[in-house]
Amino acid sequence: MEIEKGTVRRISHLARIKIAEEEIKDIQLKLSRILSWVEQLDAVDTCDINPMTKVVDLELPWRQDKIFEGGNA
Repeated sequence: MEIEKGTVRRISHLARIKIAEEEIKDIQLKLSRILSWVEQLDAVDTCDINPMTKVVDLELPWRQDKIFEGGNA
């Protein structure tokens, strides 16, 4: 996906980042590469894959709730 110079200027304005005119072409190229990479990730079929919510499949033990009289911390 190709990012236009106007889009780079708009992003920099919204992010409140000053970008010199000579930097726009380089940033335009880098953003285009990032979006191309995201398009590649989007093309991968993940329909049969469960979402990963944690790295290690461990369950933390539950503890019994104990009720104490107030006033003693």
